[in-house]
Amino acid sequence: MFEQPSLRIEDVETDRLRIDEAVKEKEKGQNRIGETKTESSDAWVSVPPDLARDLRAWVAKHPHKEDPKAFLFPTATGTAYRIGNFLKRVLKPIAKTAGIADFDFRAMRSTASTLFQAHGTVKETQGQMRHADPTTTLRYYVKVIPENQHKAVADFERSVMKKGGKRRSKADPGGLLMKG
Repeated sequence: MFEQPSLRIEDVETDRLRIDEAVKEKEKGQNRIGETKTESSDAWVSVPPDLARDLRAWVAKHPHKEDPKAFLFPTATGTAYRIGNFLKRVLKPIAKTAGIADFDFRAMRSTASTLFQAHGTVKETQGQMRHADPTTTLRYYVKVIPENQHKAVADFERSVMKKGGKRRSKADPGGLLMKG
C-alpha cells in the first residue's frame, strides 16, 4: 500500500496532510483506493513550511481545484496512479538522476525516518511515520547514522569526564561507577 497517489485536495491543510486512504496495488477498479493498513496509519502528518507552500501553489493551479475529492496528483485521466507505475515513471527517474540506483518506497521511508531521528524523538518519528508501535519504527525503519553515533559517544564522554568545569582523570572515575 502507498498513500501518496490517494491524496486528495481536501487532504491538504496549512501545515499538515491527512492520510486516510491508500492505494492497494493488487486491487482493481473502485477497490484500488481503500482504508489505510492500520487505525494509526489513518492520521495527519506534519508538513514543513516550504512543502506546505508548494502544496498550496499546486492546489491553486490544479485543474479540478473546486472538487475536494479530486486526486492531488492525478494521472492524465484524473485517476490515482498505480503504485508500480508511479515508482517506475516518476520516482525511479528522479532517483536515477540523483545517483540512486536501487530505489523503492521502503527505502524512501527508511531514509526519511533515519534522518528524522536527528530532529525529533522516537515518538515523534513514530507519529510522522504513522506506526502503531515505536518498535516498528525502530526495528524496520530507523537505521544508525555512524557520524551521529560517534558524536553522541564523544558528547557523552565530555559530559561524564567533566566535573566542576575541569576534566576528570580517565584512570579515576571519581565515584561514577555504580555500586551493585
